[in-house]
Amino acid sequence: MRRVRIGYIRIREIRGLLRVEVVPISREEALRILRGERSAGKAEDRDQV
Repeated sequence: MRRVRIGYIRIREIRGLLRVEVVPISREEALRILRGERSAGKAEDRDQV
């Protein structure tokens, strides 16, 4: 079985430059987002806390 890293891409613009980062999330968190129980924006807020 092959392992797949799950995450989403966060893009920010800082002074005209784009900063792209991949934010890793757990499999359970990814399933919640896909089911609509949680939004990626709320997952992002959780990472910042």
